[in-house]
Amino acid sequence: MEQGLRSAGRTGVGLSALWVVLALVSDNTFHLAPLLIAGAPPVMAGFEYVPVRRMLALAGVMTMLALALTGLLSAGGRLAGTSLLPTGGAAFEGVVFSLLGGTVGAVAGWLATLRG
Repeated sequence: MEQGLRSAGRTGVGLSALWVVLALVSDNTFHLAPLLIAGAPPVMAGFEYVPVRRMLALAGVMTMLALALTGLLSAGGRLAGTSLLPTGGAAFEGVVFSLLGGTVGAVAGWLATLRG
């Protein structure tokens, strides 16, 4: 169980590092990065049968990490591209996708724990 939680956390941190590096070396906006950072680790943890409380805590931590990186990249001028959303810019999109990813990831991870 603990191994699954650590593995999921490392995946979130790895995705975060990849997003930062790509944002620093490229002018592209990586629209789905916050969604993946916040959502993928809790889903992974759910499939590893991590206790629900720990999986939900992981979803919260990864959501906060995605929000923090969105703020830092936006403040550094690295989220100046277009948005997939009808309103707002890339920074607003990052906030929305972070929250959406964390919520969907937590629900999907919870559902994955129920099947086990």
